[in-house]
Amino acid sequence: MFRPQKSRYIVEHLHKYSGNPDRITARSAPERTLMKFFDTNSNVKKWNSEGVVVHYISPVDGEKHRYIVDFYAELVDGTKLLIEYKPYEHTIPPIPPKKQTKKSREQYEFALRRWAVNQAKWAAARAYAEKIGVKFAVWTEQHLRALGMRVL
Repeated sequence: MFRPQKSRYIVEHLHKYSGNPDRITARSAPERTLMKFFDTNSNVKKWNSEGVVVHYISPVDGEKHRYIVDFYAELVDGTKLLIEYKPYEHTIPPIPPKKQTKKSREQYEFALRRWAVNQAKWAAARAYAEKIGVKFAVWTEQHLRALGMRVL
């Protein structure tokens, strides 16, 4: 199960960070791992944490909200990325519970709302990224492992 581990991240290569390096918060261990990756990888020219805001309409309440994308990264080859990190289980539609209890129904309904909101956020981020000429991607623990990172 995913457990947030909020902590401050200290930038090692200040010239690579675009933004205020004194205000970087890793909201989970995988986010901290990604920050270290962007900070120390020689293929990353510039990066930022929570520096891009995208507006979207929530399917849950029909209201306009702000979505703060986890990362922006610019690679030395010119590739520009907006990256959202999510645990894999948050990137797939929730599965209805086999055993119908009040608690299992509540958890399923919560997961359905989270799924719907995430889909709206990511659709808005994809449209914004396309408009400004960057790529948008949702990364999971599988992406981190594929890049050789240790994931708890």
